[in-house]
Amino acid sequence: MRRKYLMILPMALLMTLFTGCSNVANEKQIKTDLEQYEETNVIKDNEKIEEIAIDKRQTDEDKKTDTVWCTITTQDSEISYQKECVLTYNLDKQKKWTLADVDVNDSDEWVKEPLKGIDEEAISLSLNDETVKVDDTEWYIEESEIKKISIDKQDTDIEQKKDTVLVSLTLESPVQKAEGQLEISYHFEDDWEIDSLAEKKSFTAQDIEGTALNATEKSLTEELVQSEIKLDNDESNISIEKENISNFKIVNENTEDKGTFKTFECTATITKPTAVFQIEANIGYLYSEEEGWTCQPVTIKSTLESLNIVGEWKGTYNGAPYSGEAVLNILSLDENGTITATYSYTPETTSDYSQPGSYNVSGKIDFETLHMDLEAGDWIAEPSKTLSVTKANIRANLYVNDSIIEGLGQEGNVFTLKR
Repeated sequence: MRRKYLMILPMALLMTLFTGCSNVANEKQIKTDLEQYEETNVIKDNEKIEEIAIDKRQTDEDKKTDTVWCTITTQDSEISYQKECVLTYNLDKQKKWTLADVDVNDSDEWVKEPLKGIDEEAISLSLNDETVKVDDTEWYIEESEIKKISIDKQDTDIEQKKDTVLVSLTLESPVQKAEGQLEISYHFEDDWEIDSLAEKKSFTAQDIEGTALNATEKSLTEELVQSEIKLDNDESNISIEKENISNFKIVNENTEDKGTFKTFECTATITKPTAVFQIEANIGYLYSEEEGWTCQPVTIKSTLESLNIVGEWKGTYNGAPYSGEAVLNILSLDENGTITATYSYTPETTSDYSQPGSYNVSGKIDFETLHMDLEAGDWIAEPSKTLSVTKANIRANLYVNDSIIEGLGQEGNVFTLKR
């Protein structure tokens, strides 16, 4: 009897030790603990735990800790996630193992598998920052502009992590609604990502009611009246009045920025008493929900077609201490800007130092700046007194707005002339 009793005692002790170790959490208990553990970051919103596999465990009864390394598989409605976790349990006074801490690897290290093909909401998200052509203009898609999306056809290969969809799409900007059809190929990495995007049905746009820009030749002409022809010298910009404009034409119309910016390329003839210009005007309008359509600064490229300056230009010159009348008689102007002319001056009072005179001048006018450089030539009527004012080169500008020629004549005197 004694021998039998001695054999039973070690067996009982072994069972006690075994029972103590078996109290550590198994897979089922870990799942329950994780679902109830408030501070865990293993389970995200809308996820549930599908499987737990214990990879390694280290139990230290002296320190009353149990460390568990495991692989946890969770999933939401679309994706399965495989995560590596380390769980720490503590043994409490009631000899019960309680979950104390959970550490999960970074989300970019999770193994992700799709459970189904891409849906309309995910397609909408994926199209943000993509570009399509709408009526031959680029439309940079923002997710908020996608007003309607429907999957017309879908071919999903879960094993290969590929999906191809045919979708009808409606886009809206503040002024336009565009509709078309796209074929989009996806591959799955951490999420569905676009491989290629092609238009199966071209996108066309129509104006949203109440936002159309009503631009006519009349309204565009009125915008020209607010503008100027700028010359290269930046000193004598040429204003445009309604009566100056003829042969106005809209040669091209462009729409950009999802219909919110429209430009009209126009041509016209601008006729002034002394000059005729052909212009190419770019008239742009920008739409905002607060102000509607507003015209932007008009840009004008001009070409001088002709100058009408041949004839007598009369006026006055001012010098110190003598002033008087001056006449520039432009005899000829050719297509290269070459001028022949005569210049004469008559002082208000005559003296040994102030006598009338006239002489030939010739040179050129710069068609870009309307600046004249005329070199003094032979005397026509030379002053009789040698101390009188002598001839000088003519440096002058044509001011088209006022139909005047202003510049420097004999002895550097300033003259202002009209025809």
